[in-house]
Amino acid sequence: MSALRFSMNGQIYDVTIVARRPELVLDIGGRHYRALENVDGSIEIDGQVLAFERAMDGDVAHLCMAGQTTKVAYLDPAAGAADEAHGADAIRATMPGTVVQVHAQAGDKVSAGDVVVTIESMKLQSRMTAARDGVVGEILKAEGETFDKGEALAVLVTKDDD
Repeated sequence: MSALRFSMNGQIYDVTIVARRPELVLDIGGRHYRALENVDGSIEIDGQVLAFERAMDGDVAHLCMAGQTTKVAYLDPAAGAADEAHGADAIRATMPGTVVQVHAQAGDKVSAGDVVVTIESMKLQSRMTAARDGVVGEILKAEGETFDKGEALAVLVTKDDD
């Protein structure tokens, strides 16, 4: 079975599910952990019962166990591959939809917050902005083209010092 990749408090872990029944057994870094969520909201890990609460913030889980909060995010391998293909500076769609207007072209200098592409999903328009100063390296979708959630619409490259 292939490993799932998670970020926990900024550190990356590969986690493999060894067994699901009668209890969940996870392999994390070569060590097996047995986990069982109890009906009272507690969790039992390797026989130790801990008070357990969780809150979701989008794709990030905030887990509170034994008074300590841990931030856990699943790292999607498809998104990782897309980041490698387009660099981490891709401007990604927040929802599936259609490109309404392209505001910048390849080679244009942009500042953080500048609108690069306007998209529409279910009659709601959103402005996709540059996260940092840079140069538009590539526009990946033209006006009228459709895309999926998380798909790269444009890519920023390092700003020229000219």
